[in-house]
Amino acid sequence: MKTFRIQYDAAKNTLNKSKHNGLSRADTEPVFYDESALVWQTHDHDEYRWCIIGKDAKGRTLVLAYTYRDPNFVRPISARLASRNERPEVSGGLNHERRIRPQHH
Repeated sequence: MKTFRIQYDAAKNTLNKSKHNGLSRADTEPVFYDESALVWQTHDHDEYRWCIIGKDAKGRTLVLAYTYRDPNFVRPISARLASRNERPEVSGGLNHERRIRPQHH
């Protein structure tokens, strides 16, 4: 299991809260600790991005996109509520490609 620190952009956090049903940094952090979270890498952009689907502290299923800024930091790009078809209990789940967990200092 790899550990890392979560690096947030304050302006992006404010924008995300207004765009995605009020989701904030506090809502998204528990997803990284969800033992049943599903993680995969995507090549849809000019940088490697990772996606994770997991539960927040309120039990909601969230989809987060993030990237590594260096080996020790990840930066969340976006966060939103998962659609019905994205929820693992509906879609049958995804393969676990990589387990990661943040480390806060």
